[in-house]
Amino acid sequence: MGLKLLVISVFTAASLSACSKAETAPGIIETEPITDETMYMTEREEINQFLKTWDQAMIDADTQTLSSLMADDIVIRHITGATQTKEEWLAEVAGGSMDYHKIVRQNVKMDFKSATRADVSSTTVITATIWGGNGTWTLNSNMHLEKRDGKWLGVN
Repeated sequence: MGLKLLVISVFTAASLSACSKAETAPGIIETEPITDETMYMTEREEINQFLKTWDQAMIDADTQTLSSLMADDIVIRHITGATQTKEEWLAEVAGGSMDYHKIVRQNVKMDFKSATRADVSSTTVITATIWGGNGTWTLNSNMHLEKRDGKWLGVN
């Protein structure tokens, strides 16, 4: 029994290797291998655009755009450990007590949990005036994203 299985395997391999590049063995469809780089390519592009939109909205104090990028129940955690609801943070941005001047994301990594859930981490260099203190901070940023109705949102 084992010998018969071995012979079939060898025959199949020999049959496939005998085909030229222009030919494909019957029943075989040639495709590019799926790698971590190609998997979720559309989602990666969408998330990169999400991050650009998010960062620009922070700089522009565009609270309408920021609000549209976040789930209603999201909680924002600051480098101090302080937390704010979506409404509290957006009020601070709108009022100018959180004034973002420049944001540079580096080393962006996306960890897909599924086609609709991803964790995004990056090193983010933020120049801002926060509660009267002006400075540039290098942060290890982490965002949890979920795709709802075809759109990525920041979630808890």
